[in-house]
Amino acid sequence: MKDKYIQIGLALVIVVALCTGGYLMYGGQDTPRYTGPVEKISIGTVSNETSTLVLIAENKGYFSQNGLDVTIREFQSGNYSVDALLDNKVDLASCSEFALVERIFKRGKNLRFMGSYATVDNTEVVARNDKITSPADLKGKKIGVTSTSIASFYLGVFLTFNGLTLDNVEQVDVKPFDMKDALAEGRVDAVITWEPNSWAVEEKMGDRVVVWPGQNQPYYWLLVSNNDVLASKASAIERFMAALARAEDFARQKGEEAKEIVRSRYNFNPAYLNHVWWNKTRYELSLDQALLIAMEDEARWMIKNGMSYGRKEVPDYLQYLHSDALVKARPSSVRLIATEKHRDN
Repeated sequence: MKDKYIQIGLALVIVVALCTGGYLMYGGQDTPRYTGPVEKISIGTVSNETSTLVLIAENKGYFSQNGLDVTIREFQSGNYSVDALLDNKVDLASCSEFALVERIFKRGKNLRFMGSYATVDNTEVVARNDKITSPADLKGKKIGVTSTSIASFYLGVFLTFNGLTLDNVEQVDVKPFDMKDALAEGRVDAVITWEPNSWAVEEKMGDRVVVWPGQNQPYYWLLVSNNDVLASKASAIERFMAALARAEDFARQKGEEAKEIVRSRYNFNPAYLNHVWWNKTRYELSLDQALLIAMEDEARWMIKNGMSYGRKEVPDYLQYLHSDALVKARPSSVRLIATEKHRDN
């Protein structure tokens, strides 16, 4: 795969230069109001701060200013969001790159990702300290994890770093919002989950738990669609991305007001938002080389652990990439090195 990622520099500079005008047209703060027909578009998101740019774009009118009537559907995890896309219930979905890799293996040859609008480092292992005081004590214990989520990947890596394997523990499939009760009621001995679920577990359990960082690398919160939607709603998707670009500017420049938009939507404790804001989660558009490397690493891990539905080869994820909308809305956010066409063909 490495040979594929070494020569696009000049071509990408040309693309970015040509598309800078698209940013000025769609993404800049002084964008003229869109005057074309209003188009409907729907997105599946999750009920946490990874949705910040979408919430800001809705709240500040950036979607409507770009001629969009946006329906936001909220799910417990990115798995459910991308499944809604696959079932034609939404036009766009948001999910971690791990969920996308898993769904491509399972049923998603038609899926395309357009870049990330959050970069996240918020997964923790939380264990009952009446049974567990060190990672080694996890051996033989029940661990709550949302199956086929990125937490399952991080659990495998966490165990490896601590001299254990997945075979040494009993994995129990627990939905994200049920983590705190599963641990408090003793149905599991530990959980691995992301914010705000880990915050909720720690609030409920107090000094009865021990906590360790659960991630070895950040994950990317992707905007995903499929070929049919990209073909039928190309202009709407470009304007959707432009609205997210304006939302990113707002989040950077008016952080307290941006936090209040998110807090009021989900009734978050202000202390929680201060805990994660630009610390555990970065609210920015990006398309980095590290994303492709992470997807390939996670695909190899799935193949090794029998989670690839019989597929034995790591896919070429450049073939699942459609970067046109991001290049037009925020060209500086695209930082790829590749030899092949960096978009869906």
